Amino acid sequence: MCKGFIKLDRSIFEHWIFQDAEKFRAFVDLIQLARWKDEKLLIGNEVVVIPRGSYYTSELKLAERWGWSRNKTREFLKLLENEKMITKKGTPKGTTLTIENYRVYQDEGTTKDTTESTSKGTSNGQQKVHQTDNERYTKEESKEREEIKEKRRKDKNIKKEKKKTEFDELIEVYTNDNDLKNTIYEFIKMRKAIRSPMTSNALKLMLNKLDKLSYPNIDSQTKIDILNQSIMNSWKGIFQIKEDKKTSNSNFMDGMKELYDEARYFDEQNGVGTDPNNPW
Repeated sequence: MCKGFIKLDRSIFEHWIFQDAEKFRAFVDLIQLARWKDEKLLIGNEVVVIPRGSYYTSELKLAERWGWSRNKTREFLKLLENEKMITKKGTPKGTTLTIENYRVYQDEGTTKDTTESTSKGTSNGQQKVHQTDNERYTKEESKEREEIKEKRRKDKNIKKEKKKTEFDELIEVYTNDNDLKNTIYEFIKMRKAIRSPMTSNALKLMLNKLDKLSYPNIDSQTKIDILNQSIMNSWKGIFQIKEDKKTSNSNFMDGMKELYDEARYFDEQNGVGTDPNNPW
């Protein structure tokens, strides 16, 4: 077995094969079994050149190595071939497996330097490789962080640009007063809470009625008061504001004053004195 190490790109951990530990282990084994340089191999009485990134073996040998059945091994190799991860070339004496894109991920200088530095007992080659790898990984990590930030920015923008509902559009057209808008939304929420949700058409009718009930004032505060009255009482509909006790008392006193004025006018016409204790 050759000394040194192989390189695994981080993208492999996002690949489907990483989801199956057994298949992942077998595929990584194929990568490390592949020749790191062109190599001549004597097969029977014939010298065959095994190209870099390839490995000469057989389904039986791999099945024994991985502890699999021969059929399972054959199906796995077929899967890798269909996914363009390996190329398989069979012969009567064996099978040559070639790892696709081997040169992309296992550059020759790195593997050779590592092997030589290990065999010589020096670390110069490894340090150079580690430095190159670290620089590459640092760039990849920076790129990955930027991609994550960009995704978060896009997600925030999507939330901000949330599509308006038909309710939103109706209310936007109806008023620019934020307090009135909020009160209308509260009325809609109340209707939902009492299990009588509004439809878009019901909202249109309610807003039209709100204009009529607030006439002749047609001001936002009157409309807010009308809506709040229904919200506080959990009414499905909206109605004119009920006069409070203070208003009722005031109306009563005004009525009494009018009656007294009429009585005084009658007394004056008939020469009868008026009550000196009259509060009016």
